[in-house]
Amino acid sequence: MIAILAYGLSLVIFAKPYNGILNIIFTASIIVWSILEIFWGVNLFRRIFGALILGFVLFGLIMG
Repeated sequence: MIAILAYGLSLVIFAKPYNGILNIIFTASIIVWSILEIFWGVNLFRRIFGALILGFVLFGLIMG
C-alpha cells in the first residue's frame, strides 16, 4: 500500500509539467486506485488503472 501511494505521488510530481486537467485525472485515478487496493487488493484493478495511467503518461509525453 505504501509503495502504491509513493508511486502515485511520483506520478503526480511528474504530471506537473502537463496541463491542469491531466494532473487532476492523474490525482483522481491515483486516489481511486489506492482506495481499491486498500479495500479489495485485486490485481484486476491494478491492471486497469495501471493501463490508464500508462496511457495518460504516453498521452502527456506525446502532447508535451
